[in-house]
Amino acid sequence: MKTLTFIVLLFIAPVLYAAEVLDMEFKDNRGKLYHTTTLSKDMAMHYGPAFATVDMQVLLIQTNSLSDEKYQAQNSYLDALGHEVEEFAVIFVTACTQQEDIHGYYTSIETAKKMSSEKRPFRIRLLNSKGVVLRDSSSPVKTPELRRWLQQKKS
Repeated sequence: MKTLTFIVLLFIAPVLYAAEVLDMEFKDNRGKLYHTTTLSKDMAMHYGPAFATVDMQVLLIQTNSLSDEKYQAQNSYLDALGHEVEEFAVIFVTACTQQEDIHGYYTSIETAKKMSSEKRPFRIRLLNSKGVVLRDSSSPVKTPELRRWLQQKKS
């Protein structure tokens, strides 16, 4: 039995420790600051104690330009979710290397540049409230798949 437990741990442990944690700062259109690793605490501070118990997620959209074709496509897929977004308890954060998208949640240009990659000029990632990357794509995620991403909450 000990051998079986040891073997199982050998396979599971690397997966548990391989999870990428993204600790970054972002702000809302009023200039209030948030961190991906302390999201619940930050939401409670800005919106009230009820948000401390909400398991919020961050959908991070990284782009080099707000007029980029992939970024525009992703926005249309997000728009198609409509009011469903409220059910998913998710906030959309834009990280653009050329300008700040001050109409919602966004990173500074400096933060966006630190995260950008020439190999992946567009990237979309889903993070839990502790900053753990749950999903990642270099292509826009269409509405049905995006819905699946947001429904499968993981800690």
